[in-house]
Amino acid sequence: KAFLEGRKGDLVRSLERSMKKYSASREYEKALLMKNRFEALSAVQQVHDRASHPMFGEMDELGNALGISGTPDTVECFDISNIAGKQPVGSMVKFRGGRPSRSEYRRFRIKETAGIDDYGMMREAVRRRYKRLLEEGSDLPDLVLIDGGKGHLGAARLELEALGLKDMEIASIAKEHNLLYTTRRTFPIRLSPGSRLLLLIQRIRDEAHRFAITYHRRLRAKEGFRTPLRDI
Repeated sequence: KAFLEGRKGDLVRSLERSMKKYSASREYEKALLMKNRFEALSAVQQVHDRASHPMFGEMDELGNALGISGTPDTVECFDISNIAGKQPVGSMVKFRGGRPSRSEYRRFRIKETAGIDDYGMMREAVRRRYKRLLEEGSDLPDLVLIDGGKGHLGAARLELEALGLKDMEIASIAKEHNLLYTTRRTFPIRLSPGSRLLLLIQRIRDEAHRFAITYHRRLRAKEGFRTPLRDI
């Protein structure tokens, strides 16, 4: 409880005092327990710090894993949210140097794709985003990240090619087994649990998911107030 409340300093000092006390009284099992608690809490803190404050080294690691040249400083990640095809929405979040750039987030209310078609919805969101950037002459991201598996990656890739962006770097992350798919490799990259790279990608993907879910819930809430009279 003290750790979660942010009183890490008090907790560390308390554990150190207990460890010394048990060691002096030759209660070595209790001293070892205090030592293990101290090391476990320190490890949790380090993982939290890395996830909250990614460094450019992690972006380099991402580029190396995908086999691309240079560091993917700007990453745009897409996610789709719907329930049985109803009120489908897409989201795009942008990260610069491993940090969210919230002013550049975008939402997409899916309009052109009918029925339960996740691939079609993903294609629509990707198409609308990069068609707009091309028309505006705006800068393109270093990497496009798709929330989904190999099928979602292929769908998004087709849209980029149709827009003349066949050289744009793109990858997808599957939730189930932490597999990173890329068009450069036949087989996916299995990310190690707890690794810096997985934590970075999860953070980007989870932000895209949160942004999509928030928008979807807002639309569903509005839908709940609809009546036949209002429709007329």
